[in-house]
Amino acid sequence: MSIVTELEKEFEKAPIFRAILDSLPEMIFIFDNKGRLTKVNAKVQIFLKQNKEIIFSDESGKEVECKLDVEIEDDNPLIRDCFIRNIVKEVRQTKKAIYNRQGYLNIFLTNKTKKIKILLNALPFRFENSDYVIVTIRDVQNIKKYEEQHIKDMHKFSVIGESVSTIVHDLKNPLTGLAGYLELLKMTDSKEKKELFYEKMEQGIDRLKTMLQDILNIAAGINDMILDKTYINVKELFLDVINLLNIEHLVKLKIDENIYVYGDRDKLHNVFWNILKNAEEALPHGEGEIKVEVIEYDKTLKIIISDTGKGIPEEIKDELFTLGATFGKSKGTGFGLASVKKIIDAHNGRIRFESLTNKGTTFYIRLPK
Repeated sequence: MSIVTELEKEFEKAPIFRAILDSLPEMIFIFDNKGRLTKVNAKVQIFLKQNKEIIFSDESGKEVECKLDVEIEDDNPLIRDCFIRNIVKEVRQTKKAIYNRQGYLNIFLTNKTKKIKILLNALPFRFENSDYVIVTIRDVQNIKKYEEQHIKDMHKFSVIGESVSTIVHDLKNPLTGLAGYLELLKMTDSKEKKELFYEKMEQGIDRLKTMLQDILNIAAGINDMILDKTYINVKELFLDVINLLNIEHLVKLKIDENIYVYGDRDKLHNVFWNILKNAEEALPHGEGEIKVEVIEYDKTLKIIISDTGKGIPEEIKDELFTLGATFGKSKGTGFGLASVKKIIDAHNGRIRFESLTNKGTTFYIRLPK
């Protein structure tokens, strides 16, 4: 039989109270003047249906079991716990609230225990000449994860906001070029010139696509990135990127004709475009050399891209793949290499680099075949 109290009657008369309790994200327990649990909210009920065996423990992590007199609407035993019982007892004796008492919620799973850090508040209150204690429990780990993600998102939007003028400027360049080639097309009847202008316009469109894809990749999480995977000829992919960048004279390729990788062509195109573009811009006065080598193993590919440029500044090496790192370029958006890292991670690959000032930079990429 469930305990019928004045508080319970009030809940029955005013469902709004129940609705308010059930809408709260915390787990809420209400104890009567004898220390018996009389009410829990929906959060507790749902949690206990999913996790049958739980014990609370103090900040030291010590787990103590004891029977707690529990009677709620469904008459089922709820928890065996000394931690909460002692807190309720403390509040009833002192008549003082407890705030932010730290502890752990231990969930017993098959062959292991999952330990969740919690914050507990307990407040005494009086209703219709009866004393009660309301206990609220909040999952601190989830809050911390939310706050960390919120900080990351705020940084992301901050960098995007700060980069708006640069983004607009960079987008205007290929758009201006497209408009110019369109006018030239109208003015010529030469087949050769038209083909040249079409080629230049295609390059401009590809540049726009790459820039917009950088932004989209940053906005999406790794788990949200949709990959359209096919088998890609690696040498053809690099040749396409090199041609678009017009850096054939700078690049030495060491790639077998029949090496393939299973991945998203457009996104991997974006990866190599960003790295090769940075390599080109790192070369002093456009002079130097870029090498691309692909080594095939049983289940993976190792891709090595090196240049003889000025190297990566020491102060940004640790944050090179972080949103906002720009190699110190005045017109950089800081999206390119952050996007590269996300794409490689989404392909279950790895990327790292080595760089020496005025000697050059080498990127090492591992991709599953």
